[in-house]
Amino acid sequence: MTCPDPLKMYHAWRYAIWTGDLLEWASDTALGHVIRWFTGYDVNHTSMIIRFRNFDQARVYNLEALKPGVYPNLLSRRLKNFRGRVYWLQLKPEFDVYRAAIAREGLKYVGLKYDYRSLLKQAVSRVSAQADAFFCSELCYLANQDAGLPMTDQTYAPQPGEFARLGVYKSKLQIF
Repeated sequence: MTCPDPLKMYHAWRYAIWTGDLLEWASDTALGHVIRWFTGYDVNHTSMIIRFRNFDQARVYNLEALKPGVYPNLLSRRLKNFRGRVYWLQLKPEFDVYRAAIAREGLKYVGLKYDYRSLLKQAVSRVSAQADAFFCSELCYLANQDAGLPMTDQTYAPQPGEFARLGVYKSKLQIF
């Protein structure tokens, strides 16, 4: 049975989704299927949540690296036409003190280009994270790293699906 309101699960959890949390996406597209096949994970895209406490607590923004580059978007708008599944990785409570720094570090990359070269390399080997252009999981990883979040040591940019093993997130929960 399909849900008459595709945003129903998201709306049920929206109040608890906060800055520094991650979303992992499983797109029902050819590219999404190819990425999942290459990586062996059940997701093909990663993005991070930004909420603005001082002036817009009601809105949930999604910061991500896509074809146009790094940019924020309203999460509800992004989900409205999305086909696939979305999972929420909530930052563990002991790391709440890093949330503002994660937002600050992620937002400094807005406007940078998408990293097609590293995305293609990632299909056959691991690439180191660098801050001149981004693919999705590279953006999330560097924002966390630059914020000082004490993640499990890693010498390469993680792939979508690998964030749960960094030791700073709760188990993933499907929200869409």
